[in-house]
Amino acid sequence: MATLRAKVDNLREGERLLGTATSHYLLRVLRLAVGDSFVGFDPSSKMEAHGEIIAIEDGEARVRFEAPATASVTAPFDVWWVHSLAKGDKVDAIVRDATELGATHIVLAR
Repeated sequence: MATLRAKVDNLREGERLLGTATSHYLLRVLRLAVGDSFVGFDPSSKMEAHGEIIAIEDGEARVRFEAPATASVTAPFDVWWVHSLAKGDKVDAIVRDATELGATHIVLAR
């Protein structure tokens, strides 16, 4: 199974409550739950850390991160993914797949 990755600004060791966008991606798009793990990455500092969801509070994920280390995978340039707006929950799958393929920016057009 592929490593699940999510963008986390200001990545640091310890517990923290993630913002709504990252929480939505982890909980709704990737369908992770309490006890599931992922790799959080901060593209500005090029660091990454293993994280585990320890609670869900008002729709936001509370996670515990290990000590960050230099990212094992970095994009040498920005990758833009432009896709037409899809029906229903297909957009979730498009965002998930584009992220797994390395897209750094996703634009939905109509």
